[in-house]
Amino acid sequence: MGADHAGFELKQAVKQQLLDAGHEVEDVGTESAESVDYPPFAAALTDLLASAMAAGAQFWAISGFRTYGEQTALWQQGRTAPGRIVTNAMGGQSAHNFGIAADLCRDGVVDRAGLQPDYKPEAYEILRELAPRHGLVWGGSWRFPDFPHVQLPNYVTSSQLQPLRAEYERAGLLGVFTYLDQGVCK
Repeated sequence: MGADHAGFELKQAVKQQLLDAGHEVEDVGTESAESVDYPPFAAALTDLLASAMAAGAQFWAISGFRTYGEQTALWQQGRTAPGRIVTNAMGGQSAHNFGIAADLCRDGVVDRAGLQPDYKPEAYEILRELAPRHGLVWGGSWRFPDFPHVQLPNYVTSSQLQPLRAEYERAGLLGVFTYLDQGVCK
């Protein structure tokens, strides 16, 4: 089971009822009532998904905020842990760590229930046009393409993320969001 920050308390209550009734529960997050996605980014992402849907392409957001530990675990894949390399960013070096990025998955068969993943690069080409219209950057145009990735602009490289790391270390995500609200990301 899972919920966003607004549904955290309800998720916890339902989870406890299920556990008390003897059911096994897999909790996939979120871990607190704290907002983990920067609200203006979440709004832009929502608008992007609606535009894609209107153009006949259904995308699902499958990954947003990541802790430094989660990001480092992904970075270790294909290096010190089994699996293929999926990221070049360690913890603290990804826009995901600051609630300003998401990875999407295109639904390859929209008339079938549930997500039918289509990870072919060409399935994400529509994001090349749509992401900038919504004030976002598409990872498919990077030197090392990340086709499912969209994020706020101006915070792509590790050096561009440094102010966000500093704010995160000083005041957590609220500090990052306050910093972004000052208009420095526009």
